[in-house]
Amino acid sequence: MNKLLTLIFILGLTVSLQSGAYAQVNNPQSGATGISGVVEGDAPKTAPVITSPVNGFSVEQSVIPIRGNCISGLFVNFYRNGGFAGSTVCQNNVFEGQVGLIIGENQLMVRHADALAQQSPDSNVVSGVLRQPQVSIGDLPLQQFFLNSQFANIGGDPGQVLKFSVQIRGGAQPYALEFNWGDGTSDIYSTATNGTFEATHTYAESGIYIVTIKGTDADQQLAFFQQTAVINGEGVGGIFDPNQQNAVGTIVKSKYILWPLYVLGVACVWMYLLGRRHASSRNY
Repeated sequence: MNKLLTLIFILGLTVSLQSGAYAQVNNPQSGATGISGVVEGDAPKTAPVITSPVNGFSVEQSVIPIRGNCISGLFVNFYRNGGFAGSTVCQNNVFEGQVGLIIGENQLMVRHADALAQQSPDSNVVSGVLRQPQVSIGDLPLQQFFLNSQFANIGGDPGQVLKFSVQIRGGAQPYALEFNWGDGTSDIYSTATNGTFEATHTYAESGIYIVTIKGTDADQQLAFFQQTAVINGEGVGGIFDPNQQNAVGTIVKSKYILWPLYVLGVACVWMYLLGRRHASSRNY
């Protein structure tokens, strides 16, 4: 009898964990088993569309705005010449951000990405040129300065110390970096070397935050990078579209899976009554 009850309990627990949930909630609501996670689904099928800049642009500024149409609640990742160049979140079916350019030809493209990092097909490709700045030191042209990162977004919990890393390339040492954290605060750092630079930040509330990193080198060249921070919770100040499968907000919602516990409870009562009946028949 005990072995059968144990088997039923294990079966109920297994079913609970296989219902699309991945991590235990720290403070589940009373009377419920809290499971936090993302239910798997299809990748976004619709590509976003870049509306600005327009094809054939020619500029001298190394950082330009990028804008377009998208599906609300999804990330939008920026790509320049096939390499990752930043990210933002679609709001009201529009995405806006800034992207750094390299001297010469630039091909810009964007993709939707959901909470599982599944990406949509490519958007339209917008091509343009960053003209060589007419600035030099003596007879030597300036070495272009730009920022990059391998991370589209950083995730964590309120109160958790998060680490943000950015790659510093080119330019003249030393460098000044301003991190605007998207929560009304910012920090300014100085570094004497290029390569990887790391900064940390703690968010007090859950939500989706746009983090912008602006850099200046010793020759006053500007560089820019943008990414998103996703802080778990009930989406306070965040973005959530309940009609969009695997939208950004789904990763901060708790899922309460009760039916396996109901089945387990009924099975236990049934086995208890069956055991009493068996015991009574033995007494006779």
